[in-house]
Amino acid sequence: MRRWLGRAFALLGAVALVGWVGSRLLRPPARPAFHPADPLLRAQPLYFYPAAGASRSAPRAVVFFFGNDVGFWRAHQELAERLAGAGYGVVGFDMRPMLARLPESPPAARDSAFLLRIAPLVARSRRALGGTGRPLVLGGHSVGAELALWTAARLRPSGLVGVLALSPGVRGHLRVTLSDIAEGPEPTEAGSFAVAEAVRALAPAVPVAVVRGASDKYGGGDAALVAAGAHRFVIPFAGHALRRLLIAGPVIESALAWLVSQPPASPGLASVRHRDGRPRAGSRHGLAAFAATTAAESSGARRKATARAMPSGRVAASRPCRCPG
Repeated sequence: MRRWLGRAFALLGAVALVGWVGSRLLRPPARPAFHPADPLLRAQPLYFYPAAGASRSAPRAVVFFFGNDVGFWRAHQELAERLAGAGYGVVGFDMRPMLARLPESPPAARDSAFLLRIAPLVARSRRALGGTGRPLVLGGHSVGAELALWTAARLRPSGLVGVLALSPGVRGHLRVTLSDIAEGPEPTEAGSFAVAEAVRALAPAVPVAVVRGASDKYGGGDAALVAAGAHRFVIPFAGHALRRLLIAGPVIESALAWLVSQPPASPGLASVRHRDGRPRAGSRHGLAAFAATTAAESSGARRKATARAMPSGRVAASRPCRCPG
């Protein structure tokens, strides 16, 4: 009887522990003490972390940070608090509601709708944190990192000096699906894009810092990102989620400081081409090429829609879970 009771209490304890951990990881973010006066910003799932101390009115930079497929969760909140303590103004964005309200098709309409909605949020968030005239960094984690790169390449907001991409994948899209949360394949549907092409459209005019856990299974795509112009920062003993800021925090801060310290791009860069005639990455030609590539991929995906079924005996490649843990 005692043995049975002991096992029952152990099981109840384990269930309680799992529930407690889950509630801490996945609970909705607590609103920071700062509330912007702008009614547009107050109506959105935005979380403001002003720079600490004397930097509050003149932050080192403003970081607009896209959350991941479970929102702007606890690890992101702790990172934002850490960066605010280092003199940066941080805005966390739970992008899921906005993505869910975008038109399903055609992809071009979805892209345009997102750009029209995100542009004022970025600009007005920067102003709300006293960042007018200060450097702007777009950042994100996992699917949020992919969206930050896409947004930077397509929008080029005023003051942009770099993109902080934590744990990006190989391909991205402007939606959050069950396939993103579970172990699904990389997105290939109409409107999806190659992350390396977004990097190529930015670098070197807009530096890109890819921060990667040493054991992150998405790291296999980093060679293409580096070849496209990204600079890679590796976090030892870390995976995809980057929850442990004791290890990840200093590397992320180093990557952000590197972005902010880069000299401004030459004004003449937009008209420069490689020796073989290809548009230089980060130029206006490069941005146009990225948009054209995305459109071509969307068109190709539609043409192949009827051929997506895998032949007998083949298994679609899967990617690791993007959910916390």
